[in-house]
Amino acid sequence: MKHIITLIFMLLPLLATPQSTESNQLYNRANELYDAGQYDEAIILLKKCDSLDKIQLDPSHENYNRAEYGIAICETYITGQYFNARDLDEALRHQKNAVDIFKRIMGEESDEYTSALSNIAFIYNEKGDFAEAIKLENSVVKTIKKTSGEDAPYYATALFNLSHFYGALPTNPRNSS
Repeated sequence: MKHIITLIFMLLPLLATPQSTESNQLYNRANELYDAGQYDEAIILLKKCDSLDKIQLDPSHENYNRAEYGIAICETYITGQYFNARDLDEALRHQKNAVDIFKRIMGEESDEYTSALSNIAFIYNEKGDFAEAIKLENSVVKTIKKTSGEDAPYYATALFNLSHFYGALPTNPRNSS
């Protein structure tokens, strides 16, 4: 019995190899689609890759969240497409997906999360929800100040964005006739 258990443990890595190969192939093909601007198609493959990675990899493995990170990046690019097409509801939906992923895998103090959250603030500003845009960008400013300090270029950018949102307020004297 002891030998059978030992044999099983010795064979387990061999059983995982096809998954690893398939996962890598999916990931590489998804990157090709991403490079070609085919973000929706890339997301489909990245989701399959992520499922395999979550099964076969330990959470501490460097590739454990690689596909999810790629999904968030694709969602951000899709956001830009919808934003440019003025479909702000779809832009918001996709950017919220990216924010949720970055929050889960990178944390609320990561540059990726704060950048994605700032993108949501811009969408709210364009939708005319200035209070929500200001609230979100204030959160970004506070986080960057805490994590990077007031001398960080991202801090200045966040302050500039915040001033832009305040400047867009209908009650701003520059915006009244």
